[in-house]
Amino acid sequence: MSEEHLRVILVDDEPVARKLLRSMLAEYPKIQVLAECRNAGEAISAIRNLDPDVVFLDIQMPGGDGFSVIEEVGVEEMPAIVFVTAFDEYALKAFEVVAADYLLKPFDERRLASTVSRLRGRLAREEPTVDDRLLDLLKEIRGEGRYIDRIAVEAGNHVAFVPTSDVAWLEAKGKSTLVHSTTETYQRREGLSELSARLDPREFIRIHRSTVVRIDQIREIHRWSRGGYFIVLRDGTELTTGGRYKGAVEEVLLGRQRPPS
Repeated sequence: MSEEHLRVILVDDEPVARKLLRSMLAEYPKIQVLAECRNAGEAISAIRNLDPDVVFLDIQMPGGDGFSVIEEVGVEEMPAIVFVTAFDEYALKAFEVVAADYLLKPFDERRLASTVSRLRGRLAREEPTVDDRLLDLLKEIRGEGRYIDRIAVEAGNHVAFVPTSDVAWLEAKGKSTLVHSTTETYQRREGLSELSARLDPREFIRIHRSTVVRIDQIREIHRWSRGGYFIVLRDGTELTTGGRYKGAVEEVLLGRQRPPS
């Protein structure tokens, strides 16, 4: 690492986020932004070609997330990582596996100052920037490890954690997911497919392209005129099945025994 400058790369698919972070880093005269990357492919190329000291790495990006960057470059070849995320479910895990630090969106000047200080200290002491524990995190995120047992959601101006045992059902809403707990409804800025892939299939079932249900929240299943089913939850919520998921409902929930009309 240069004694004069921290050489950094910014990786985020949101132009506004990159612009804001660059402008905040511009307040530090000894930080040099080498490149801005919009996706995983650009990030992999920039890291390999520019050999930065630090990469500010967004976790959730279309076409390959932040963890795919680490997998492709290789843990041993990665520079110091500052994970950038809207939810600290990932950030706390990243911190535990010796990521240099993490930033939560929206960015905070005080938090960034702490991050820069931490980076300089660790690099000056030549401490390892990442280690093999990242591989365990990658396996968990890819669904190769245990499934998640809580979901980070927006709750006003803070992030809350909803245990999956308290979730009744999940509903797709554009690029986000509505998490319906047994008492409240929250929003998570992650698509339903991505989120449901990290839920235990012994506890959750997808019944429609826009609906995932916790199995133990189902009270009744009924046939309806369109050849599918409608499902009644414990709280009385009624949900319908999509055609492509009818077979899964029959296999997982009914054991192929159709309920009476």
